[in-house]
Amino acid sequence: MTLRIYLPASLVAGIPFTVAYPVIAWLCWVPNPVLAQLFLRSRRARGMLADSATPPRWRRAMVRSPA
Repeated sequence: MTLRIYLPASLVAGIPFTVAYPVIAWLCWVPNPVLAQLFLRSRRARGMLADSATPPRWRRAMVRSPA
């Protein structure tokens, strides 16, 4: 997604395509893992991952058992 944003912006800025493309292609992946890391550290993601890691029938059994 970021390549699609950065490439037209570089052309509008007057940077030649042959210069901009290799640099942008190399650097455009950086925001994606940063956003993924932020999402995985979020409270919402932890809840989603915890729910998906436990099968539904096990969750029901865990809720019924005394603590």
